Amino acid sequence: MERILRILLILALAGVLVSCDVFFALKGGRYNYLDPKNELVEVFPTIDGYVDMYGWYEFDSILVADNYSPSAIVLRFNINEIPDDLDRVYLRLYHYSAAESVSIRIHPIVSPDPILTGLYYSEVEQSSFHDIETFARYTVSPTEGFEYIPLDSLVSGSVSTISNGVIIFSESGTDSAIFASMDEPDEAAWRPRLLITTK
Repeated sequence: MERILRILLILALAGVLVSCDVFFALKGGRYNYLDPKNELVEVFPTIDGYVDMYGWYEFDSILVADNYSPSAIVLRFNINEIPDDLDRVYLRLYHYSAAESVSIRIHPIVSPDPILTGLYYSEVEQSSFHDIETFARYTVSPTEGFEYIPLDSLVSGSVSTISNGVIIFSESGTDSAIFASMDEPDEAAWRPRLLITTK
């Protein structure tokens, strides 16, 4: 009887230790699908929204970049959360299905000004707001799901180029690109983020 009690006690202690992650640290959302030996660092936007000819929308559940009824997506990040030994930077967005594939351009924002309610599309399309010459082009799939957009052409080993954030435009002649925002109410996993691999 004493032996059975001792075995049960050992099993109970082992269960407690395993449940507290003493021996096993779960990677969870930090698992790097690109290189399983290294973890991903996730950085969420401090500001996300979109702007059109009527103004700025920060608390909508979607982000819209449209060419026909002009709108653009604005994302700002706390670059202090990005590690110095970064290797690759991806923007992960959850794309809602579209009729066809959409081509988008991601530019670094040069204006350090706060993003305010009075912001309009006519302002963000100017060179005083974003770097017109520097951008990453990406084709979004027409099917719904995650998009992993490489930002290496913007970052080039230093995050200073995106210290004021990025702006996303839908390319001329393509449909609108609609993504989940930080205010997506049902699926937290769909919310936008930077995924950073380290060296």
